[in-house]
Amino acid sequence: MNLSKRGIFLQVLVIMMAFFVPANGQTDKQLLAQLVAQDEEAINALVLYPEETRTSILEATQYPEALIKLESIQSQTSEAFRKLIEAYPRSTQQMIWDLTRYPQLIERLVETRKAGGADLNTILKGYPEVIHARARKALRSHLSELMKVNELNQSAESAFESLLVHYPSSTKESLRNLVALPEVLTILTDNIRLTVLVGDLYNKEPDWVLRQVDSLNLVVARENAEELEGWKNSL
Repeated sequence: MNLSKRGIFLQVLVIMMAFFVPANGQTDKQLLAQLVAQDEEAINALVLYPEETRTSILEATQYPEALIKLESIQSQTSEAFRKLIEAYPRSTQQMIWDLTRYPQLIERLVETRKAGGADLNTILKGYPEVIHARARKALRSHLSELMKVNELNQSAESAFESLLVHYPSSTKESLRNLVALPEVLTILTDNIRLTVLVGDLYNKEPDWVLRQVDSLNLVVARENAEELEGWKNSL
């Protein structure tokens, strides 16, 4: 750990220790401090997200089993997608991959072809100009692949909605927000002990956890800004 990162780490511990509750045994907050030391890189990555995303993360940590299931759905879908296009030339793979980056585009392309293609111009108008030619080419030459990708997406969406059924409304909203951030899901599931403990503490003392996360956001953002400024000055 370099001096810069060590500075962040020590400040995190100071923030947390200021709120510790004296006890004979180890408190949840003390255990959290230990896990923060072990998973510092993951913590720093998560706290840099906007406040709305940080709130969604904390809400979702109360239900770690939902995070694991959601990450599993996405992983299985990604693997199925990879196998679907791996036999094609790299240019074709890239073209289809680019289309998946735009919400609902493939679904709309498939539905447009089923309807005769009359509304294609209208549909593409809502997307960046750079994707128009690729969308037309894919629809013309790779319709069957687009249909299979659309089936994968619909299957994943159905599994996701089934997963949400038994959770509170606020949790459903938070999980929906995190679907677009697979890297967050990976961090939370890869560091599941930390996720479980944060979720438990957030359930018991939400205001305390929010204060710690907000404080850490300021610390890490300030540190990153200083590192960026130092890099600029070195050029």
